[in-house]
Amino acid sequence: MPTYAICPNKNCETVIVDYGTSQNIICPRCGLVFRSVSILSYDDGFMISKPYQNYEYRLPDKNNSDKTLQDKSDRNNIDCTKIECMDIENMKIEDTNIENTKIGEEIQKEDEKNSIHIQANIFDSISTFSKMGIIIKRIINFLSIFSIVLFLGIVTTNLFLMFYSSTLVIPGILEGTKSSPIFFVIPQIIVVASVQGYSMLAWYAFILAGITASFAFLYKTHLSSFFRKIAQSIKSISEPEENAIFDISKVFFASLFFSMSFAVLSQLLLYLGVLSNPPTTPPFESLEAWYLLYSFSVASFWEEVIVRVLFIGVPIALINFIRTKNLNSIMVIFGGKNQNLEFNALTIILIIFSSAIFGLAHFYNWDFLKIIPAFVSGLGFGYLYVKHGLHAAVVLHFAFDYMSAVTILFELPYYFTITISFILLLWLGVGLIYFLKYSYLCANYISNFFPKYFPKTKNLQK
Repeated sequence: MPTYAICPNKNCETVIVDYGTSQNIICPRCGLVFRSVSILSYDDGFMISKPYQNYEYRLPDKNNSDKTLQDKSDRNNIDCTKIECMDIENMKIEDTNIENTKIGEEIQKEDEKNSIHIQANIFDSISTFSKMGIIIKRIINFLSIFSIVLFLGIVTTNLFLMFYSSTLVIPGILEGTKSSPIFFVIPQIIVVASVQGYSMLAWYAFILAGITASFAFLYKTHLSSFFRKIAQSIKSISEPEENAIFDISKVFFASLFFSMSFAVLSQLLLYLGVLSNPPTTPPFESLEAWYLLYSFSVASFWEEVIVRVLFIGVPIALINFIRTKNLNSIMVIFGGKNQNLEFNALTIILIIFSSAIFGLAHFYNWDFLKIIPAFVSGLGFGYLYVKHGLHAAVVLHFAFDYMSAVTILFELPYYFTITISFILLLWLGVGLIYFLKYSYLCANYISNFFPKYFPKTKNLQK
């Protein structure tokens, strides 16, 4: 059934038939274009309403409802009475609003396209930076792993050099021309005995046994997992999981970086005139090679016993024994989590205290400039002692003291010296990363122990 509409133009008002074939109706008289209409009711007539709902018309003559009215002359054949008609200006305003809405929708779609394009560019940039970050992290991870493996190889080589050097040390001891002190530090060095000849040889054998046992225990408990975790770490961009060999290497790099940086700073202050005298070192050049190597071996093991064991392990062992009355509790003197030694307020205080003793003890054979580097190294020794045990601290101390053993035993060609220089540069670069990491670790512990004065930070387990 057709639908009738009336032109909304007041000067026209032509009745037009609409078969619903189009959305817009064109008035054949005045040419006005308006939207299609729909029947609201068909009782005595039928209601015709525009979609704007501003016009309402009644065609009371039902008999003429099917007549097609398309021009001016046909209009007079139907009695059409306009019931209500709004001003045509309202329609024009609405047409303008609709046109503006269309334009706004087009602009919005264009903005959405631009926004999607911008977001795509941002995501591409983020993806690029993310890829670069992953690449950089992989490079750092590779250099760290390479440095650790290189460190393990060099330290193991130095262990064999220690046995090789015994062919020089033992004859020197048996000559009986030199004696060796057995000492404690409080922090002043207290000599409790002096050995010479066969007693010195027995003392040296005890030291070698302690160092060898430390390496043997380390390799037995951690070497297999070390290579397995190395393989896992190469496949990923994350650091290797917790392992004593990794921790010894990282602490070594961090301590080496700080010591070298402090040495450079001392030379700079000397150049600027802040320091009047250059740093004092023991007269290593005047010592015989065998005695120098002997001293390195003794310091590597005995200093850890009289500092870490005496000032960390013994107090905690006594406290545990008093509390539990159990002799097994004194096994904590060997350090490490396996002996139920853990990081808490007491152990942190003892680590700092023992490190201060260790640093001040170096004042007597060096000078005050050695106190700070020795103190920082002592923190690393104490950290390893509490976390992994005495053997880890001994291996680290041995790595430092026996680093120059190869230059004492052999005359090295220049290219070997250059290679060692590049290795040191690599270790210093890696050491910077781990020095910052351990500095944050220390700050984290301090903030957890003194939350009133420091903001709380995430607790680090490693």
